[in-house]
Amino acid sequence: QNLEKLAASVNLKFQFRAVVVESLENLHKSMLELREGEALAVNSMLQLHCLVKESRGALNSLLQTIHGLRPKIFTVVEQEANHNGPFFLRRFSEALHYYSSIFDCLEVTLPRCSRRVKIEQFHYGEQIRNIVSCEGG
Repeated sequence: QNLEKLAASVNLKFQFRAVVVESLENLHKSMLELREGEALAVNSMLQLHCLVKESRGALNSLLQTIHGLRPKIFTVVEQEANHNGPFFLRRFSEALHYYSSIFDCLEVTLPRCSRRVKIEQFHYGEQIRNIVSCEGG
């Protein structure tokens, strides 16, 4: 809704269509309902690292699919940490530094409340368990 309001304020036609797939590997151009001459923006938030742990081929395949779509803009937000290594001590150290920063940010920006506890436990807790016990997040 915020993007629609912003676009309207500068007299720009805008329509948002989210595409939900079980796995990014299943993304196909036909799912996007693109129209001729339409500009496409692709936003990937914290998804590509999941493909790396599956296989580098899966990541390459997705990036080729996105490249084939010829988006006008492609934004990527990913964590800058090596959580997929085979050595426990390195994974643990990377996770410790990375999540310490995340929790410091949460401490400053979000008051201690049930919403924050849920974010910490269910979202970040699961990621930390995967990194420590499953060789990657």
